[in-house]
Amino acid sequence: MVEFKPFYSQKHHMYGLKVEVSVLPIGLAINCSRHHGGNTADITIFKENMDFHIVASKKQPNEASLPDNGPLHTEYKDQWAILTDKGYQGIPEFSRGINPTKKQPNKLLTREEEATNAATSADRVIVENFFGRLYVLWGICANKYRWCRTCPKTNLHVKRNTMRSNDREHYRCQNRLNHIVVSTRSKRKGVKRNHAVDAECVLKQAIIVDSRMRQVRK
Repeated sequence: MVEFKPFYSQKHHMYGLKVEVSVLPIGLAINCSRHHGGNTADITIFKENMDFHIVASKKQPNEASLPDNGPLHTEYKDQWAILTDKGYQGIPEFSRGINPTKKQPNKLLTREEEATNAATSADRVIVENFFGRLYVLWGICANKYRWCRTCPKTNLHVKRNTMRSNDREHYRCQNRLNHIVVSTRSKRKGVKRNHAVDAECVLKQAIIVDSRMRQVRK
């Protein structure tokens, strides 16, 4: 039976907590959910934070005349779209969430799906830029400051220093470094485990040889 690890993230290969942060198109965070175990699905956190999303995405009376021909505009006429990543599969069933189409095993995406994914990622890049800025400012002291406290401080920094494309690269670089660290630790554990097994085999063989030699002497 596989042990359930509530704090282990399969995506990042790390133990920890996760939050959901909502970012406006201008690059400012407007909400940070409570902390969840790293194994909690993104869609689960979204559903728990549904009250906020309903209020935040609701169209105001003065916005009724603004053009809106985006995906799901007929199904959710009173809501603005919420751009998400691939971890939010199934979100259109209960909210106007737009997420990239996930590639199925042994099946290619259509050109239309690839074009839609590219457009969604391009519009959502501001979110990665925000997280990149957040990591640059607070990543080194993440064990002291919770993300819910660093988001307002990051907003202040964004207001004074315009978001740039390299902010996203910082975020991606941090993820790559985390993956390298976890992979290296895993390999070291594997090497130690193999050495322990080899040592045990050598010891067993030595005991068998010693036992046989004693029998011959008798």
